[in-house]
Amino acid sequence: MQVFRAAEECAATLAKSLKPEHSVVVLAKLTDTLEYPLTVAAIKTLTQVIELMDKDGLMNVTHRLIPGLIKVCKNVRYLL
Repeated sequence: MQVFRAAEECAATLAKSLKPEHSVVVLAKLTDTLEYPLTVAAIKTLTQVIELMDKDGLMNVTHRLIPGLIKVCKNVRYLL
């Protein structure tokens, strides 16, 4: 559990260090290619990045986010 928390802290620091637009590209690709439970960490970090973005910036990257988020939602249904 400590390793998972350390990884989340590292991801949060990285998300704050890079431009949000760059972080979104990487994180969107991760949510699209990783499987549960790794997608949970990617989505948590993605949430932190999105909170740092302005509305226009978010609207410019929304098309990158949707495919991975849909995939995650479909996979979560199988887990329930």
